[in-house]
Amino acid sequence: LERFKMGDCKPVGTPQDGSLQLQLRHGLTDDEALYMSDKPYREAIGTLLYLAMAT
Repeated sequence: LERFKMGDCKPVGTPQDGSLQLQLRHGLTDDEALYMSDKPYREAIGTLLYLAMAT
């Protein structure tokens, strides 16, 4: 968690609202791309998948 700057996060049983409906989008706006440029999203997801499958 420290690696992804999430060391102070609080654990919860359901971290996301179950009624949230996601929509498919074909790309980010320039502002969204700039905001996400320094976020290691793929690395975090890969690490979580590895932990879930290997433990």
